Amino acid sequence: MVGNPILDLPIGGAMVPKEEIKRAAMLRIEVMEGFAVPKNTMLQINACGLINSKRNKGDGCTIIGS
Repeated sequence: MVGNPILDLPIGGAMVPKEEIKRAAMLRIEVMEGFAVPKNTMLQINACGLINSKRNKGDGCTIIGS
């Protein structure tokens, strides 16, 4: 079975177990206005950070703002 490269990244020197990621709440943010992300885009953030982020660090950090 092949793992998910984002979910398998080390976090602060330790691995976040996939079970913890599955149990943690998912934050969903709908983009209402702005230029960087199209309107009505749904951002999804889990315990590893923003899902499908170009940053792709999987370290639990998500930066949103202007």
